[in-house]
Amino acid sequence: MIVIPNEDPVFEELNTYYLDLNRMLEHFRGSIGTGAVHVQSRDSEGAIFFESDAILSATFQTPSDELVGQNAVEEIVKQSSESHYTVNIYRIAQSGIHYWANIPFATPIYKDLSSEFTDLQGLIKKLQQEELTGYILATLDTDQSRLFFQGGELIGAAYSWTSDELNRDPQKLEEIFSWIQENKTLFSVYRIVPATADSSEDEVEVTAEETVEADDIYAMLEELLEKIEKAVSNSRSIKDEFSTLMRRKFLEKANDYSFLDPFAAEFEYNDGKIHNYSNVDEDEIVKGVIQSAKEIVSENDLEKSVRADLDAWRANYSSYLSELGVEI
Repeated sequence: MIVIPNEDPVFEELNTYYLDLNRMLEHFRGSIGTGAVHVQSRDSEGAIFFESDAILSATFQTPSDELVGQNAVEEIVKQSSESHYTVNIYRIAQSGIHYWANIPFATPIYKDLSSEFTDLQGLIKKLQQEELTGYILATLDTDQSRLFFQGGELIGAAYSWTSDELNRDPQKLEEIFSWIQENKTLFSVYRIVPATADSSEDEVEVTAEETVEADDIYAMLEELLEKIEKAVSNSRSIKDEFSTLMRRKFLEKANDYSFLDPFAAEFEYNDGKIHNYSNVDEDEIVKGVIQSAKEIVSENDLEKSVRADLDAWRANYSSYLSELGVEI
C-alpha cells in the first residue's frame, strides 16, 4: 500500500516502454523541485520521492517483498527497463515532501490495539494533543486503511478498497472511523521522524531507558504475566486469548488505575514485554498490574495451575514486593 498525494499531477498514465526513468527523474527534479514518481504494474508498484538536489527515499512492493531506500530505487529502475509499468508524476509541496518520503521508515509506538477494547476517537484525541506526525494503520483480513497525521492534524486517509488513493474529504474520514469501530479491526500507530528533523537515537534511548530499579520491576511483572499467559494457553476451558482477557481486565481497572485504560494507550504488554508510555510511578504500575493479574487468575479458575509458578515468582521477588507493600 503506497500512498502519494495526487492532487497536483504533472503527468499521468505514461508507460515505461517509452521512458528512460533516470533521465525523467533528473528532468523533473529540476523542473518541479519536490515531488514523486509512482510506477505500477499488475503485481508490483513503487515510488521515488525527490527534491531538486536529492532523491529523498523510495519504496518498491511486490506481493511477497518490500524494498526501501537505495535498493528500492535500483529495483524500480531495473524493473521499469524490463517490464511495462504505468508512470505518474506528482508535484508535492515542500512542506509535505519529507512527511510522505519518510512513511516507509516510520516506527511503531503502539501495536495491535483492538477496536473492540480501544476507543479510536479517544486515541486520536490523545495523538492530536501530542502533535503526532505519523499514521494509524487499521487492518481487517486483507483490507487495510491508514489515517495520516502531521503535527497532530488529521490530513487524510487511504483505504485498500479504493485503490489506496489519498482522500481528504471529511465525509470519507467519517466512513473509515465507522469501518474501524464496527468491525473488530486491529490497528497500530506509527511515528514518522523526517531525516531532516533534529533527532537522534540517543534521545530515544534516554527516554525509554529508565533506572535499573525500574527495569527490574518491569522484568518482574513481565515474568508474572508470562506465567499467567502460559496457564491460559494451556487451559482447555478458556476460549479467549490471554491478550483479550488482559485488555478486558485493564479496561475494568481503568477507574482505579487510569494508565491501564486501553483508550489512553499508555501501558501495553506485547510479546512478553511491557511498554510504559505514562509518567506513573513504578509502585502504582506494580499495584495495578498485580491486582489485574490476581483477578484474571481468580475469575478463570487458574489458582491450581499457576500455584507452583507463582510461589517461585513470589520467592524470587519478595524483596521488591515487600518494599512496594504489595501482596500476591
